[in-house]
Amino acid sequence: MKEFNLEEAINGKAFYLKNGYRGVIKYCVDDILISEDITPRFAYIGYVLDNRGFLNLSKAAWDENGITNEPRSYDAVGMVEDMLEQNTEEKMKMKMKPFDLKAALNGEPVNANGQKCYVVREVTELFDDKSLRRFVVVFPDSFTDAEVWDEYDLNDIRMWEEPKISIEDLPKPFKPKSGDKYYYINEDGISIVRCYDEDDDSDVGMAENAQCYRTREDAQKWLDFMKSMME
Repeated sequence: MKEFNLEEAINGKAFYLKNGYRGVIKYCVDDILISEDITPRFAYIGYVLDNRGFLNLSKAAWDENGITNEPRSYDAVGMVEDMLEQNTEEKMKMKMKPFDLKAALNGEPVNANGQKCYVVREVTELFDDKSLRRFVVVFPDSFTDAEVWDEYDLNDIRMWEEPKISIEDLPKPFKPKSGDKYYYINEDGISIVRCYDEDDDSDVGMAENAQCYRTREDAQKWLDFMKSMME
């Protein structure tokens, strides 16, 4: 998910909130100064739509970082992508491990719009209205320590899975010089050619196809990446 971008939001692009809803900024009051002669913190005013596209809040406010003065579940977490990107995201969601309340209550982490959190306990019995089940959700890597979510807030989350290897994080292949040692990947795993020979068509082909790696560890990272793409 693309991170929250204030400039795009001011220009009318919707953004995702922590609870799965969407926020839209309609105007800014940055130029209106309060009596202490400072700009209000929550200067970006708009509204909130729920998961079905219905109006949830007719007026909400955020600061320049997407933090709201509403409950922290209304904090911005990322921008709504265009239709092609949304379709890609939906396909990724379909591949994600579905939410399992029993597993979550047993300590498995969950994924709430890209944030790792934990459903630590049910607290329905603490409320007068017991028509909705309620749960304490803890965000260890967020400014928000814990929130109480009802059962509908859990509809749009998935179980947490550790991110797959990103191609941007992989080591760059290199082009050996004559006499250099390099590693390469074949059907049996990782192999080593001790001496690169500029007159050997096989060596030259490996280098031209970016299949030469400086170390066994570099080659192993690429092998792990290719395996992960096949899962």
